[in-house]
This record gives sequence, structure tokens and C-alpha cells, in this order.
Amino acid sequence: MKFRVLLVLFFSVALLTPQRGKAEDGKAVIELLDRSQLVAADRLLAGLAEDDPWKAYAAAYMAYYRGDYAAARSLLPKGSTAAGEEGRQAALRLRIEAGWNATLGMLTRSLGNFRYRFRPGVDALLPEYAALALEAQREQLVGLLGELPESVLVEFYPDVESFVQASGLPLEWVKTTQTVAIAKWGRMLVLSPMNRAHGYPWLDTLAHEYVHLLLAQASGGRAPVWFHEGSAKLLEGMWRGAERGVGFLDPWAESLLAAAVEEGRLVSFAQMHPSMAALPSSEMASLAFAQVACALQLIFARIGDDGYRRVVAELASGRDLMAVLDRSLGGGEGGFEQHYRGHLKNLPLRRLAAVRELRFELEPGAAEVEDEDARQLDPVLFADRKMQDHTRLGDLLRVRGHREAALVEYRRAQAAGPFHSPALANKQARTLRSLGQLEDATLILEDSVSLYPEFTPTTTLLAEIVAVGGDDRRAVDLLLRSIALNPFNPAVHRMLEALFIRLGDQDGATREAAASGILQDWLRP
Repeated sequence: MKFRVLLVLFFSVALLTPQRGKAEDGKAVIELLDRSQLVAADRLLAGLAEDDPWKAYAAAYMAYYRGDYAAARSLLPKGSTAAGEEGRQAALRLRIEAGWNATLGMLTRSLGNFRYRFRPGVDALLPEYAALALEAQREQLVGLLGELPESVLVEFYPDVESFVQASGLPLEWVKTTQTVAIAKWGRMLVLSPMNRAHGYPWLDTLAHEYVHLLLAQASGGRAPVWFHEGSAKLLEGMWRGAERGVGFLDPWAESLLAAAVEEGRLVSFAQMHPSMAALPSSEMASLAFAQVACALQLIFARIGDDGYRRVVAELASGRDLMAVLDRSLGGGEGGFEQHYRGHLKNLPLRRLAAVRELRFELEPGAAEVEDEDARQLDPVLFADRKMQDHTRLGDLLRVRGHREAALVEYRRAQAAGPFHSPALANKQARTLRSLGQLEDATLILEDSVSLYPEFTPTTTLLAEIVAVGGDDRRAVDLLLRSIALNPFNPAVHRMLEALFIRLGDQDGATREAAASGILQDWLRP
């Protein structure tokens, strides 16, 4: 399952630069903030006339934009209510109140160029790892998307309810497309990975959202949603050294795209507006994300970083994106879409029959559940009774010490179904490890990770086996990949601490010891 990370536009935006001297310059401040133009908005706000009817709302919105909800509430006109205000004024009051309520009791921690908010508890360990990803992403994006903002706010929400309240997203959007983060109001609003079994790629999500913030600022808030999402998807892996334009599609998304290209079922750019989260299914959203990432792959390949910067600059000046791309890539009117469709047809896409969507519903505390005895199933096994039956029999045999017989049943389970099951692969690998067959166990897990890179237990188990084989540095890399998906497994932090000590990395060992302490204090016994 590819989790949704989105730039969502809630309010209509004026596309003309506000001029000084109008009776309602306060309204222009709000429009500038809607377009992520903080510096210009701040400058205009400072010169507002006292009798401007929008001044109080503009000042409140500025405080809200900076994450100071208490100040935002205090700056709103006293004695007014949403019922007696203009539509936009009422919406702003409700939005400020929602942000205030959703963040009550949160703590704030500043690290480097970012500020992190979180509820006391297990989410206290998130900022340390978030800083590793975001500072690296910031360094990689220097020069590509204009001046980099300082002290960007990142808010981690402990549950779906508070995330929906703060973001304003409809609950059905979040549930249908599993949207876990948005970039808006100059900050990132992120659902804690604790809310999904095995977590989700939360560090890539943060890097993705950061691209959204920078692009919104650089384009004056005028970049269409598909251009936003394609840019963010293509660039989200830069923090970890991923080569741009290579390996950015996971196997499930690649298979969806391959089938859609072959069958003529592509999602149009018009269908993606106003938000990917509004698409009717998670499968359609996954396909749309894959398409726009490939569109940006084409743009970067054809015109490079300089050309991309020029496109963004032209967007900021109010020009139409498709017209700019037609001219930049050549071919006249409609040229970009022709290039784009040809690009999709020429990509060496794989339609992997063994891969299906692994969907785990969002629910509180889901990432906390451990599976020490490898008894859990996955969506592949839940969907196939024959696979289940052989797997359950294999589990029973393994627990009773009949490991060779268990392997036979696990292999029968895999042969009985149409899709690869990562949970089943883990069961096979654990059994092989207990028989001393580390090489065979490693091969099974590596194949499974290549098909389902976001199924965290496989990456963690592979790290354990690699460590037993003596490859400490690879084990560290795999465990850090596990944390980038689910940071709430105490065993991962304990293993990392021991490995860092062995490798002489005292800073790493200290960080992991601190994370273990947080989890020990807050997770239920």
C-alpha cells in the first residue's frame, strides 16, 4: 500500500499580486498566505491600516501560519462568532479553533531547521529520526526550489481523529486513500506511524512533504496538484541518497501502471484535481501517483534542473503549466501530453503477477503489536483459505519442533495461492534459520523485500539474520530502514544499540538507548 502524502488546497486563491492601498489589504494578506508567500504577507501585514476590516483576521492567520494557535485565537475579533462573519472569516475562525484543539497538550522540540510537535508518549522518539531525514533532504534540495525556509513546523498527530481535525480532510478521504500527511499552512501535518500495523514509510513521507512546502513557496502556490505530487514523489528519496528517476516506483505501483498503460486505463490530469485524496479508491490513487512521478521523471530527463526551475518560475508569474511544458519540451500545443504518454509506453514496466496490495487499516496503536512467534497473517493469507490452512498447519508443526515438516507445509501454502505472501516468507525464513540454513533464509527474505519493501517485519528479520552472519554494517542499514517504516519496535532499537557499540558509534548507540527508554516507559507491558 502506498500511503498518501498530499498538498491540499482548501481555500480559493487570488492569482493576482495584491496591490497596496486597497481598503481591504488584510484580505490580500490572507490570499498571500494561501499561496505560501510568507515574506510578502508579513510585509503587507506590517503596513495595514488600523481600520482595515480584515486586519485582525490577517494577523490571526499569520500567527496560525506560524503555528502559534494561542496567539491566533487571541487575535481574532472579540465578541464575533463564525455565524456572524463572512464565509472566509468564519472558515478561518473554525480552522484556528480546530488547530488549537487538535494540538492541546503537545510538546515542541526544535532540532536544526525544524520544530517538531508531538503528544507525550512514544511519539517523543520521532523528532530524533525525523531530523536525520529532513536535514539531509534540506541539504539535497539547496538550489533546486529557491530559498529554503527556516524553522519549519512538523506536527505529529497521535490518531486519525486529531489528524482529521487539524488537517480539515474529510475522514472518508483519509480512510479510502489512507492519506497520512499533508503540507499546508507552511508546515507538515503527519499521522503518527503508530496508527498502522507495521508502520508506513514515514521518513520518506516527511521528505515528500518538505518538497511540497518548498514548491508551494517557489511557485507562488500556483503549481497544479499533479505537478506537486509528481515532484514530491520523484524527489522524496533524495535524503537517503536515492538516484533521482531510478527505483521510485514500488512493485505494486509499477504493476498497476503497467496494467493501466497496457489496457488504456490511465487517470487523467483533470481527474487528479483538486486532490489525489478525493479519488474514489486507493488503487486509483496509487495509479495516479505512479503516473505523475513518471511525468516528472520525463520533465527532469528532458530539461534538467535548470529547466525545472524555469518551469516553476513561470508558474509563479501566473503562466499556464501545460503551455509552459509544451514550449519547454517541444511539439506545440498538446506536445507535453504526447511526450508523456509516449514516455509511459516506452518505460520498461514490469507487471508482477505475484504482487498485490497489502492494505492494513488505520487504527490506534496498530504498530505496537509484535509477532514474536510469527503467528500473524497478512492480507495475502487472509484472502486465500488454502494458503491459510497450510500455513496454520505449518505453524503448528514448527511450534511442536517439527521444523522440516513445517517447511513442507509453508511451501505448499505458497504454491496454493496466486500471490507472494511476505508473512509466509518470514515463517519460512525463521524455520530455515532455526535449522542453521542462513543462506537460504537470506535469499527468501531478500526476494520478499524486493516485492514488498514496506512490510517492515521482513526487513527486520533480514537484519537479524545478516547480523548473525557477521555483516554488522548491512544489519545497521536494514535496521535503520525498519525504523524508517516503524520506529516503535523496541527489539530493533536494542539490536541497533548493540551494533553501534560494536562499531564504535557512540552517538548512534546513545540515540538508540534513548529510543529504547522512551518505548519502555510508554508501551504497555
